[in-house]
Amino acid sequence: MPPLSSRLTLSFGSRIEALDLLDDVAAVWLNGVSAEAEEVRCEQIGLALREAAANAILHGNDSREDKKVQIELSFRNPELLIRVKDEGEGFDPDSLPDPLLPENLMRKTGRGILLMRAYMNEVDFEFDGGTVAIMRCAFAGEADTPGR
Repeated sequence: MPPLSSRLTLSFGSRIEALDLLDDVAAVWLNGVSAEAEEVRCEQIGLALREAAANAILHGNDSREDKKVQIELSFRNPELLIRVKDEGEGFDPDSLPDPLLPENLMRKTGRGILLMRAYMNEVDFEFDGGTVAIMRCAFAGEADTPGR
């Protein structure tokens, strides 16, 4: 039987190579907290987490290895809460260009937050000594899966 609650915390230097290990650790943890979760749903959550962590590394911490990325995954049935914190200056989420506008479609960057919002039920940001991306989603059944 899956646990009613579980928590995982990670902290690492701002190296893009850390994303592959994060993918593996998060996949194992997600499968452990919800045996009923569809593989596709775990992949969606993993992609949102990867995008938030990549933003923290590349944009928040400017890929400076001396700056940390802190990640917390909390599961309290049926909600999953993900917090990704960097040590950067912060940003204005409302000032980001719309990645779906024709002039932005061919840009190499700019879709991370769009994907996070597509796959999670809620995405918010706090600015307190860095940026904290806070993502929530129901993780117990298909009815709460975004994009369906």
